[in-house]
Amino acid sequence: YLKRQGINKLDCIILSHFDSDHAGGFKRLSYIFKPDEVIIPFADNGDSVKDFCRRSDIIVREISKGHFFRLCGAEFEVLSPERDHNYNANDLSAVIMMNYQSSKWLFTGDASTNILENIENPDADILKVSHHGDKKCTDENFISKVSPTACVISADGISRVGADIEVLNLLKEKSTLYTTYENKTVTFICDKNGGIYFGKNKKPVKNGT
Repeated sequence: YLKRQGINKLDCIILSHFDSDHAGGFKRLSYIFKPDEVIIPFADNGDSVKDFCRRSDIIVREISKGHFFRLCGAEFEVLSPERDHNYNANDLSAVIMMNYQSSKWLFTGDASTNILENIENPDADILKVSHHGDKKCTDENFISKVSPTACVISADGISRVGADIEVLNLLKEKSTLYTTYENKTVTFICDKNGGIYFGKNKKPVKNGT
């Protein structure tokens, strides 16, 4: 997909955590797109990624709650995980709020409601739904706090990799829902006024200011 868009180099790759369905393609992407840097959550189980980066001269930046960074004009705030906390593999996910052109985007990795319910001020325009739509990671209380205009689920179908039917119904009621098993590749364009548009036809998702 990136090659078809004329992209031959990546400045940075962000890995939410180290499960194979999130980080399994990292080495291949790195061989093809030669990133200068990789951003990963602070965790003990990322040694294989860090070793690969050392051998490949890729800078590794480890992040945890409270970190801020900028990429290509966007500002990122790390909301989780806390450093030196005893999490399971999914709750080690980097939960990140991106602010770009008057819009807010919340990326949740595979974090459970144990993590997400404790996020302060999680309101966002676009929500990347946690753990492929697993009901253990998304509930009505959290969605009410986020109040997203649109949500995105990466999954291969209902109740296969995540995407529980209760979660789908909730998200369709509260927002516009996009899924990779229905919409295939999900892309957005954000203009300088904070307007957000879906897909190559630029279907309006949120009006700019």
